[in-house]
Amino acid sequence: MNPKFGSVTGAVHEFPINKTGLSFRIWIDSLARYESNQFILPGKKFVISATRLQLEIFKSSELAPNITVSGGLLATLKSDNLDLMRFNIPPIYFKARTCQAPSLAVAMGDDYQLHQFNDTGSVNRMVRFNIELNNCEAGIQKITYSLRANTPIVDEAKGVVELSGSSTAKGIGLQLLSGAGQPISLNTDYILQDFTPSGTNFKIPLQASYYRLPVSKIKAGSANAEISFVVNYL
Repeated sequence: MNPKFGSVTGAVHEFPINKTGLSFRIWIDSLARYESNQFILPGKKFVISATRLQLEIFKSSELAPNITVSGGLLATLKSDNLDLMRFNIPPIYFKARTCQAPSLAVAMGDDYQLHQFNDTGSVNRMVRFNIELNNCEAGIQKITYSLRANTPIVDEAKGVVELSGSSTAKGIGLQLLSGAGQPISLNTDYILQDFTPSGTNFKIPLQASYYRLPVSKIKAGSANAEISFVVNYL
């Protein structure tokens, strides 16, 4: 293996190409196996008859977002000091297809009253907002999204999370809902239904609401929470 593409230790037959998430291996038809980097001869004589050798480059782990593999000599099949076959490759480029998704701050309002949250699970109002996906690149066939809590989860299925540690309000959480008012399950992939491969800009309509937690007392104060949204492009 050419050191500029990486290195391995021990006897292996799969060779990672730096930190790209790609690896390569070499198949020898007449031996019906992938060649190892430390093959020991079984006896005094070893013969490889005329055969087909196949270089395979494959995904071996999570791919880096943008991959560049310079061209050149990738590896050499050797017997002592004799080069049996050299494997040269052209440059390889992978570019992840993405959309631009700006960060978002949702203003929940500051005119709530404690009596509006008398019962566990009670909510006062739902605040609508959109996650925007802009300048989506050509070639994307489907988009899925999920919401992940940055604060402790109260009810994953109902999309309820605790407030951030810096908040001074007590007994109140935050609930995430779809644009239609249905609870969003956290850590669950949802398909963007309005997506079309020919489009470039999309919106994910959502709602948020303060939510009375199952505790004995509540207290007024600042009430903030943080949610991460994860978008997958397929």
